[in-house]
Amino acid sequence: MTTLNLGFFTGLPEAEQALELLRGTYPQASVRGTTAEERRQSAQRTTAYVPPKPVAATTPAPVVAAPAKPAADSGVEQRAAELMDKVRTALAGGENGQALTLLDQILKLPPNRQSQEAQELVGLAHERNKEIAEARKEYGLYLRLYPEGEGSERVRQRLANLDAPAPAPVLKAAKKRNVDVTTAYGSFSQYYYRGDTKVDTTTTVGPIIDKATLTSVDQSALLTNLDFTGRMRSGDWDNRVVVRDTYTANFLEGAENYNRLYSAYAEVRNKAHDYGGRLGRQSGNTGGLPGRFDGLSLGYGFLPKWRVNVVAGTPVEFNPINSDRQFWGTSLDFGTFAEHWNGNTYYFQQTVDGITDRQAVGAELRYFSPARSLLLLTDYDLSYSELNIAMLQFTETWNNKTTLNVLVDHRRAPILQTSNSVIGEVNTSIRSQLLTLSEEQLRQMALDKTPISDLVMLGLNHNFNTTWQLGGDVKLYNISGTPASGSLPAQPETGNVLVYTLQGIASGLLSKRDITVLSLSYLTSDNLEGTSVGLNNRTLLQDRWTLDASLRYYTQEDSLGTTLKRLTPMLRVGYRWRQSLTFEFEYGLEKTTTVSGSTTDETSSQFYMLGYRWDF
Repeated sequence: MTTLNLGFFTGLPEAEQALELLRGTYPQASVRGTTAEERRQSAQRTTAYVPPKPVAATTPAPVVAAPAKPAADSGVEQRAAELMDKVRTALAGGENGQALTLLDQILKLPPNRQSQEAQELVGLAHERNKEIAEARKEYGLYLRLYPEGEGSERVRQRLANLDAPAPAPVLKAAKKRNVDVTTAYGSFSQYYYRGDTKVDTTTTVGPIIDKATLTSVDQSALLTNLDFTGRMRSGDWDNRVVVRDTYTANFLEGAENYNRLYSAYAEVRNKAHDYGGRLGRQSGNTGGLPGRFDGLSLGYGFLPKWRVNVVAGTPVEFNPINSDRQFWGTSLDFGTFAEHWNGNTYYFQQTVDGITDRQAVGAELRYFSPARSLLLLTDYDLSYSELNIAMLQFTETWNNKTTLNVLVDHRRAPILQTSNSVIGEVNTSIRSQLLTLSEEQLRQMALDKTPISDLVMLGLNHNFNTTWQLGGDVKLYNISGTPASGSLPAQPETGNVLVYTLQGIASGLLSKRDITVLSLSYLTSDNLEGTSVGLNNRTLLQDRWTLDASLRYYTQEDSLGTTLKRLTPMLRVGYRWRQSLTFEFEYGLEKTTTVSGSTTDETSSQFYMLGYRWDF
């Protein structure tokens, strides 16, 4: 007699639900527990990803940075969440190379709630691409950073099975009825931020020395964040509802409370026929779309490697202009071809108060293989006959140890559109401006107020062993000047700015579960020279405690002889309770001395952060 086993299930209720559906075909079916050996064998048969229940976020590669301000913190979380949405879509569509590019962007962000999941998915994407050495390395890094919890057991299982022999053929199970599965996950957090500043100013004029002191509370606010995803799967349907929101309660006199709704959309997707749609507030960032918009996006895969998309909506800005903007666009996704190539082309049209704001075409071309990756991106404005973006990003890896990174980026910043004409103006209504100015005059103002940014970067990283990694890069950038236009005065060109950076990363240097980052940067331009030295350490203590300590020193001198020296120590402590609740405290101090002619300013700023996060 042959026994057919189905599973695994997340718990007894789900298993019993499946049992009721199977008893009509298998009257002797029953529920039993699984053995460790069965779980190991099952891992050999699949690399499917099941999103983990979120746990405390830590970072796989800490970077030295100044203490994060609340606005930047919420912005980082939102950016990471938007990128993770795209990662899941790419993995579901088998676009592992694209997923790796997006995951790399998440892991380069400061610590956030997506960091842990991103580190796991990097290993999974490499595994699906049959890049076993890279998958093993990423899984190993995950276990050093997150040795405990549900995710660590899953990663250990995958790591142990990378070199396992192929499983023996199994009997094909009879087709079973669809089981509806509904899940909900996300997080709720509250963080209080406070910042105090004291400025001592000394002015010397001959024998007279004048001293003045100014103290102030710069910041006193409570940030409440909600990140919720509800997922409903039934047969060929995979639907979800997503809400991400941040409310800031300001306690400073005269400061207003405000809310930032980053995402609020419903999404439906049919896997059998490869079509889907999303309605509500969502992120763009591809196909020439705004970074965030309210609208409808639809997609249909009409051939195995071809997909057409249409989208329409209104851009969302948290400091909006007093003008009405609407857009629509269409794009065509293609690939993967010849095992490595995929990309898309797009057309985008946007109006503002009834006139053309932006009309553009563009394309992305991507190449991915175990040893190299390439991204080409271009965006051209048909209305202005101007190039908005031309970018090349290239990586090459030798022997899984040495990686070359090249970036060439030319773009209008911000992207060119007629509504740029009201930047810096009190009257931000295009309709009102057209009462006294012609459309051509507004278009010229938009050109005048949109500078061109050029960036070239060359970097090299080498893994010497399991402990040490050394990297460095050279950046050259230039931002063009702009003439006086409307209410804005002329802005000079930055000239060529060179930045040299050297970074060493050590894993397990001070303890078995810590990462230490030492960085050194030197900046030089026509107007100033600056040097920065930073040290950062993240240590995991007794499975539940995390300790982040950093120290940064920065000094600069400009062409007028003004000097600045800044010292910034920071300490952050986190405690995870019962896998779902994390408490965090952070303290930062910044001491700055600025000497300009006969005036010396000594500024001492300190800030605190205290809060909690509940992951569900």
